[in-house]
Amino acid sequence: METIRILHASDLHIAEIPDLLSPADHFSAGTFFDLLRKRTAAASYNKQVLQSFADLAWEMADGRKSPPIDAVILTGDIATTGLPRDLEVAQEFLNSPPWLPFFPTRTWEMEPTLAGLKIPVWILPGNHDRYQLSLKSFYEPGGEEFDHYFEDKWRGPVMVYDPPLRQADCVVRLIGADFNLLHGSDCHGKWYNQLAQGKVYAHILTALVRETRKVRTQHAEPHSLAVVWAVHFPPRYPSLRQAMRLLQEETLIEMANRYGVTAMLAGHTHEAARYRIPGMHFDVFCAGTVSQRLTEEDRNGNHCQILNFHFYDDGACGIELENYLFDRVKSAFLKV
Repeated sequence: METIRILHASDLHIAEIPDLLSPADHFSAGTFFDLLRKRTAAASYNKQVLQSFADLAWEMADGRKSPPIDAVILTGDIATTGLPRDLEVAQEFLNSPPWLPFFPTRTWEMEPTLAGLKIPVWILPGNHDRYQLSLKSFYEPGGEEFDHYFEDKWRGPVMVYDPPLRQADCVVRLIGADFNLLHGSDCHGKWYNQLAQGKVYAHILTALVRETRKVRTQHAEPHSLAVVWAVHFPPRYPSLRQAMRLLQEETLIEMANRYGVTAMLAGHTHEAARYRIPGMHFDVFCAGTVSQRLTEEDRNGNHCQILNFHFYDDGACGIELENYLFDRVKSAFLKV
């Protein structure tokens, strides 16, 4: 049996200023003061938790504690906003030399980054990564700065991640798609839904299907091929409120079924989950939030996961999930 292992995380919320709570998440005099003085209306990240995630990625890539992983994928909300001040810090985490100062102008601490891992590190944008300043409201969707800062890692709106992950004659191919709202007017319902909704645009879905068909043509020879779609918004997530949903999500499910998608990776919900609803021929894996600053009362915690793609002699592919939760006492991600 051949196995390919992928570390999946999402919703890092890296920002210029760490440890901010959003008034929407936890309203208090302090968060309101942050809203006015620090110009943020969104929660940022916990620096210690993010460092622990980087430690885990290095340990897993080196195979120090378990069989080595083959790739890392981050399914959106890399930064707290799509403004340069936040994207610059997120870029440092992904691209700065490893084991050098993570924030060379902000701290003297020696911190790990994801740069230098000898495995692929793949990303795609989430709704926060597309936030731009608005005259009508605090933020609006449609920002394009993400594409500039991460032009070496994201060439959307649809991207086939290279290289293919291969063990013997078994292959996993990941394809990312950006279903963030292009315009605030594309949202459904209240005006503020533009901040957290996504939409399956027909032209992006068409491109996703086209790339999937190409991948299947390219890899006609391997004994087994698993095609995995990576998006930020999980389709038909059981408990997601309308303000955060993926519009036209049924069309995404329909096409994934039609073209034999093995699994779908997503973030956005801040809940670690694996689910399949009636009518789906694949499982959806939600990674939770790996490093957003949480309140003491938040029971979801900070999560990431490893997907083990097991290929059997008959060509079938099964997926075993390992969940990791940040332990506040040990300051590390532990398998749960």
